Amino acid sequence: MKWECPICKGELIIERVDDGTLQVLVNRNDASFTELVNISDGSTSVYCSIDNKHIIPQELQDELMDYFYEHY
Repeated sequence: MKWECPICKGELIIERVDDGTLQVLVNRNDASFTELVNISDGSTSVYCSIDNKHIIPQELQDELMDYFYEHY
């Protein structure tokens, strides 16, 4: 697969900015963990590594993000 900027053929960057909350209960008997709360409040963007003003079509972004979350 070849994902690139449709304007200049530059490589693409995926950037995740996250500000969330994670609460994990630590069991004192066996040191196991139980996730109580996991709230992610952030955004993901895809942009050209050469010029971040280049417009990356939403369809290309969606395809790349689907692949990224399946394989990363």
